[in-house]
Amino acid sequence: MSDKMTKVGVIKHISPVEEKATKGGKPYKALSCVVESTHTTNDGKDYTSSVVLEMFKMEDGMKFVDQFMENNRVGDTVRAEYTTKASEYKGKWYNKLSLWRIETLSQPDGVANDSSDTSDALPF
Repeated sequence: MSDKMTKVGVIKHISPVEEKATKGGKPYKALSCVVESTHTTNDGKDYTSSVVLEMFKMEDGMKFVDQFMENNRVGDTVRAEYTTKASEYKGKWYNKLSLWRIETLSQPDGVANDSSDTSDALPF
């Protein structure tokens, strides 16, 4: 079972796009990005948390990887929606955070998007 999560923060890193094929020969595109946010605790201390979000798309979905790269850059403030999944491999457990939608809230130059217009929000 996957859980939907949301993180509002700043993009700190975007990996290069990987273009490969599955063992069955189907092409796919993949990338990852780091979104970081800072929260202030009750005692006034800042706490920074980061997540690595992955995007893996095949066939018609590969266009969303291209759109991500066109519309997002390091330093943008975003609202990222993702799902979580845990899986076991050879006795070890791993988490996967899959990005399925991202909305740019503001860019480093201070330009804020109209929050009522989500046409540039990418649904993954």
